Amino acid sequence: MKKFVAGMIKDPERVDQPEGTYRDALNANLYYQKGAVVNEQGTTAFTNVGGFSITNIIGQCALKDGRIVLFFNYEVNGAITSAISIVDPSSKTNDIIYRNAALNFKPSNTIEATSKTDVNGETLVYFTDNYMQKTVEANTGIEYISDYNPPRVLNITRQQKSINFTRLYSNPDYTVEKLDLFLNAGFVPEFRDIKIEEGGGVVSGTYHLALAYVDEDLNRTNYLVTSNPVHVVTEHEDAIPTETITGDPQGSQSNKSISWIVDIPVPSNYTHVRPVIIQRFGGGTNQESSEFAYELDIIQIPEGTNSEQFVNLEITY
Repeated sequence: MKKFVAGMIKDPERVDQPEGTYRDALNANLYYQKGAVVNEQGTTAFTNVGGFSITNIIGQCALKDGRIVLFFNYEVNGAITSAISIVDPSSKTNDIIYRNAALNFKPSNTIEATSKTDVNGETLVYFTDNYMQKTVEANTGIEYISDYNPPRVLNITRQQKSINFTRLYSNPDYTVEKLDLFLNAGFVPEFRDIKIEEGGGVVSGTYHLALAYVDEDLNRTNYLVTSNPVHVVTEHEDAIPTETITGDPQGSQSNKSISWIVDIPVPSNYTHVRPVIIQRFGGGTNQESSEFAYELDIIQIPEGTNSEQFVNLEITY
C-alpha cells in the first residue's frame, strides 16, 4: 500500500511532482486512517462479460450507486455497431441498455460523460466525443461539416425499463436524434388550410399561429413555423358586395373563430405541439399598432399508421 499523505496535485509537470502527492487515480479510495490511497474493486476485466465481445471501449461514466455506464463498439452479425451498457462491479454483470449503429462511436474520439439526477429522481447521462469530419467541396473549395456527433443525453432510468435494447425508451418511432442535447426538430409541420367560422369571440385584427414541438418531458424546441396572416373583421365573410367588408375600430369584438389545419410529419421524436397565437391590431389613422402573443395549452400529436407520412391536427382559437 503506497501512501500519498500530501493529497492530489496536478499543476506541475510529472517530473516535478511533489513527493507524497498524486495526480491521477483509477478505482481508488482514500484510506484516511492510514493516509493512503487504496485500490477498490478495480482489477477484474469486463471486456467479455455479458455474452458479447467488445471491440473498442470508447468511454465510461460512473454513477452514484457504484455502477458504470460503458460506451463501446462491438460486432453484431459481422458488422461493427455502437452500444451503451451498464456495468455492475459488485455482481460482475455487463448489460446492454441501448444499441444503435447511428450512435456512431469513433475509436479515435474518446467519450467524455457525466451523470446527473433530475427532479424526478431519474439518472441522466450527458456525453460527447467532439467527433466532427470536415469536407472540402471540390469545385468551390468551400469547407463544410459532412459528419459529426452532437452532445447527447440518455435517461438511464427510463431506458433500463425498455424490454428491447434496440428501441429507445421502448418507442419504435424514436430515433437516435431523440438523444440530442440541443433538440433536433427534424421535419417541420405544414399548414394545409385555414378556416374563419361563425361562433367565437375573436377581436378584429390580424392573427398568426406559430408552432413548436414538445417532448414527453415538456422540453420544447424553438418555434418552427408561422402561418400566413389571417384577417378577422366583424362583417360576415360572405357579405355581398365584398366592398362592404372594411376595417373595424380597434378592439371590436367579432362572433368568429379561426381554425388552422396542420399536417404533422410522423413518426416523430416528439409527443405534443405548443401553439402560440400572435395577434396584431390597430395601426390605422390615429391608432397605435399593438402586438400580443398568447401561448395555448400543449396539444398531443395524434398517432399515425405505418402507411401515413402526416397526421392532421386542427387548432382553433
